[in-house]
Amino acid sequence: GKITLIDHWFGRIFDALKRRGWWEDTMVILWSDHGEMAGDHQRLHKSVFYDSSVRVPLIIRWPGHIKGGAVSDALAENIDVYPTLLEAVGAEASKRCFGESLWPVLRDPDAKHRDAIFSEISSGGYHNTMICTGQYKYAMDNTGEGYMLYHVAEDPEERNNLIGHPDFREIERECRDGILQFLIDTQ
Repeated sequence: GKITLIDHWFGRIFDALKRRGWWEDTMVILWSDHGEMAGDHQRLHKSVFYDSSVRVPLIIRWPGHIKGGAVSDALAENIDVYPTLLEAVGAEASKRCFGESLWPVLRDPDAKHRDAIFSEISSGGYHNTMICTGQYKYAMDNTGEGYMLYHVAEDPEERNNLIGHPDFREIERECRDGILQFLIDTQ
């Protein structure tokens, strides 16, 4: 129902832009801040790091500037939208901005954007952090204890948690170090 409502109102806005002759000159960005589990992994709500909750659509349309219909698998974060908008209008983000402009990917959908993406969930006094490299997804809690490791390239449904598996100790260490560096860099 929510998607139908959003679709209806976007349709109304897009129709108004077309009636006024602005449609071909307007950049449109559609994205979400989180997904919903909708029963995946026997869960209904967000606040977990499974793909159904953290992987969201990002659609950018700007005729004459971005080739329509292109799809990219580049790793991106919501914070990348802000510097992307600034670059579109010829402005620069401040040095405090942790986002990275998506323009290289918008010009070439096969371009690499990030080596890893991060997500954080703070709730009830807890702070959990996730890293996803495109190959692996790892999460740790506020005590530094890892509780989730998936080889997402081979296990996209995230059914086989590899945390503690002896063959993946080095991957766990690399992911944990990646999170710790992220936390240092963003404080």
